[in-house]
Amino acid sequence: MRSRAYQAAKLAGLLLICFLWLFCFTDSARADTLVLPEGLTVIDEEAFMGDTSITSVVLPDSLRVIGDRAFAGCTSLTLQVYSGSYAEAWAIENAFPYLVIND
Repeated sequence: MRSRAYQAAKLAGLLLICFLWLFCFTDSARADTLVLPEGLTVIDEEAFMGDTSITSVVLPDSLRVIGDRAFAGCTSLTLQVYSGSYAEAWAIENAFPYLVIND
């Protein structure tokens, strides 16, 4: 069983993703690029699963966990990652399309 602190952190991460999703994507205007804020450490499992409208997600250098199937079915998506980051290693390991951001 996971600790309460872990569960609270996971919930907080999920709520942040939901907030960002609602804030960035409304019925009247859909963006095709999402910039996740520095300080974000977790993208929960299935967070963006199946969304074919997003073409680019900028992942912060602070990211440490990308949950299972977080980007599954995102067939139009290319990740933007920092060189040497966890996100770059994840993209390589999962054969996911990515571009390296130059500082």
